[in-house]
Amino acid sequence: DRVKQNANQGGQPAILPRQIRTAIADLTLRPRKEQLRQVILAVCAFREWTTPAELAIWLDILPDNLTVRHLSPMTKSGLLERRYPDTPTHSDQAYRSPDRHWQSLLP
Repeated sequence: DRVKQNANQGGQPAILPRQIRTAIADLTLRPRKEQLRQVILAVCAFREWTTPAELAIWLDILPDNLTVRHLSPMTKSGLLERRYPDTPTHSDQAYRSPDRHWQSLLP
């Protein structure tokens, strides 16, 4: 199941709004890059900071693949910001969207 509630490191539920949970549930097994990135942007706009591990659990994708194929390119293009911009491989790296209006990112 793509929508897992206990993805954050403290073991507390990390609740996502219904609209984002629905968008995650609607992703196919091999979603189109644009569709997946739209969901990543919505999650990163809704939450203050989101780790690759959290996203990987929700999206059912390996964290390294997620970082290399999506998070790093999205950061380079300015769609996402890193918590530790000078240390891309920081063990506590997390991402957020500079656009905090997540509702406008989903259909």
